[in-house]
Amino acid sequence: MRNNQPVTQRERTFPETQRLISTTNLKGIIDYCNDAFVDVSGFTREELIGSPHNMVRHPDTPAAVFAHMWADLKRGRAWMGIVKNRCNNGDHYWVNAFVTPIYENGQVQGYESVRVRTTPGQVQRAEALYQRLNSGRKAVTTDWAGMALTIVPSALMLAIGAAAGAALGWSGVALAAVLGIPAGFGLKALLDKRLERIIGAAESTITDPLLAQMYTPYQGALGQIEMAIHSQQARLQTCLTRLADSAERLKQQAGEASQLASQSSQGLAQQRAETDQVAAAINQMAAATQEVSGNVQSTADATHEASELALRGKTVATRARQAMESLSGAVNSATTITNQLANDAREIGSVVDVIKGIAEQTNCWPSTRPLKQPAPANRDVVLLWSRTRCAPLPAAPPSRPSKFII
Repeated sequence: MRNNQPVTQRERTFPETQRLISTTNLKGIIDYCNDAFVDVSGFTREELIGSPHNMVRHPDTPAAVFAHMWADLKRGRAWMGIVKNRCNNGDHYWVNAFVTPIYENGQVQGYESVRVRTTPGQVQRAEALYQRLNSGRKAVTTDWAGMALTIVPSALMLAIGAAAGAALGWSGVALAAVLGIPAGFGLKALLDKRLERIIGAAESTITDPLLAQMYTPYQGALGQIEMAIHSQQARLQTCLTRLADSAERLKQQAGEASQLASQSSQGLAQQRAETDQVAAAINQMAAATQEVSGNVQSTADATHEASELALRGKTVATRARQAMESLSGAVNSATTITNQLANDAREIGSVVDVIKGIAEQTNCWPSTRPLKQPAPANRDVVLLWSRTRCAPLPAAPPSRPSKFII
């Protein structure tokens, strides 16, 4: 048995109208719990879901109680009992639990436990039963009080009847009392037999004598009948609780569905508006496409004109290149002639310098006169003859020749 520690022995209560609901699979693993169970147990929902249900078991609850519960559940029967559970912080809370199998397609798929608040009398009787079970004593005791309540009246009646026969004396009274005891047992057996017929008629109810000790101060058949009444009330309350819980979940789902429907409506409205925008954009795009088509035609025409201009430009460029090449050749020829002229100018300068030097040394003055009349064919030709009247020249050095240019 799982021993959950620590415990504080402080009791926690909850409202009478509150229902603690949880469901488990066949192995006792929690797969659903409502908010009330989460609040009272002190565990978080994440801690409860997927954990064994015995995580809330209190060490004071005997193992025999849970063994009895699982024996009934595995036989497909409902079970109810007063159970002491442990909170997460070590406190405890008492519950009146009603556990039923969950059927799907005729097969048990899990278990559901609906727990309500207990009464002080139920807790007191459950604690007494827990003490007997934990100490190893017999759980279901003989109903001596019930037997006495049945036998004593019968014995008294017989004693009174015997006393009426005073003629018999005290021995007659004792004899009547002795005869009254078996009569009382017979009367009780007859009464129990009648009550057992009532118990047998309620096959779907819980009449276990062990569990009856938690719910009724009576033992025997009378306690079982009261237990059957309590079980029917618990069954009805469980059905109502299931309906209320299902209705609450259905309400939440309906709210979520309403919210989704509202969001869908808003989405449709937004989609409609966006569709209108897309249609307007398509119209604008069609107009823009037509405009682009016109611009493309204009661009094609301009491109054609540009191509023709480019061809003309290419022709002009070719001619310009050829002209530049001719100009380059002329420039090269002019450069050559200019260089020749420069060389000739330098030579003329050298001759002038020689003449000037000779003139300074010889003191000669040049003069020109025509020697004869030119021939008609050479009328424009003027022959200049240099005639000088000079002093004798010294002999020129042989290494320095003289030049004359006409």
